[in-house]
Amino acid sequence: RQSPRQTASPRVSPRASPRSWPRDMPEDLMPPLRRAREASPPTTPREAPLLEPERTEAPPPAAKVEVEKPVLNRYPPERTEYNDEESGPGPAPTALVPKLRRQEYYSSPSIEAMSHMPEAKLSRIDNLEIGRYGCGSIRWPGLTDVRRLDFDAIVVLEKGKLTLYPDREVPPIGEELNKEAVVTLNVKPSRGTAKPKSAEVFKARLAKISEEFGGSLISYDMDQWIFRL
Repeated sequence: RQSPRQTASPRVSPRASPRSWPRDMPEDLMPPLRRAREASPPTTPREAPLLEPERTEAPPPAAKVEVEKPVLNRYPPERTEYNDEESGPGPAPTALVPKLRRQEYYSSPSIEAMSHMPEAKLSRIDNLEIGRYGCGSIRWPGLTDVRRLDFDAIVVLEKGKLTLYPDREVPPIGEELNKEAVVTLNVKPSRGTAKPKSAEVFKARLAKISEEFGGSLISYDMDQWIFRL
């Protein structure tokens, strides 16, 4: 019986451990030593790169706008009742405006309207009329100068009666309010004279009265007596 064949293995020298190496080992047999790491040069902090300004696109050139000069139409001032060639720069002084303080009386134009008129207009009032409610009125056709006139002292209207300048001297004919006028008086016949035949007689009587003081009858309708002075 043969014993198993022993195979010879090459002899390997044990690996020397660094710790078991003798100190007197030849230098060429010593393993290479790690060299100390050379200190790297100090680094300076990296400067942040300069940021270039953001590029913005240039705005497109503005469109050329041509401005046309406006054409202004100038119109003459509007003509009103108190704004004409004869109107002055402003209302006349208060002393020139006529007076009418009695509440039961009225005038056309009104005292309020005449207070805003210039002096030139006050000297040429067209168709001036003064009346008393329930009694009648008197109207002067044409142009009348009303500057400084006191209507309260000149005109007195009563039932079926008119008086001009009762307490003062009457001016010459054609001056102030002593001129041609049309008078309207409220005159109603009594019940006994309201019949047609009596009405004609009453009308004839009024015509005669009108002529006595230098006037002329215009009309009578059983209510209003209209005559010319």
